[in-house]
Amino acid sequence: MTGNSKFRELVEPLLSQLPGSTIEDLQARDWYSATFEGQKLTFAINLACDFPPERIGHFMDNIGESDWPVAEFFVADIAATAVRHGRIEIEILLIKE
Repeated sequence: MTGNSKFRELVEPLLSQLPGSTIEDLQARDWYSATFEGQKLTFAINLACDFPPERIGHFMDNIGESDWPVAEFFVADIAATAVRHGRIEIEILLIKE
C-alpha cells in the first residue's frame, strides 16, 4: 500500500471482503466545514481476480453498512464511486471527534 498508512485500520476491513486485492493511491486531505474538521480519503482497490459481478455489486451496495473503526474519527460517509478496469474507487469522509 502506498500513501498515508495512518488509516490502515480502516482499509484492512475493506480488503478482507475482497481477498487478495490491494490498495493503491491512498490519499488523505484535510477537510473543513463551518462546524467540523476531518479528512477526506480517496483510494482504489485493485481487484485480485475477476470476482463475480454479484460479489462486486454486494460490496458496493453494503460498504456504508459496516462499522469502520478509526481512532479519533467518525466515518461520516463512505462510498464506492466507480468500478473500471479491475479497480474500485473509494471515497471516505472522516469527521474528527
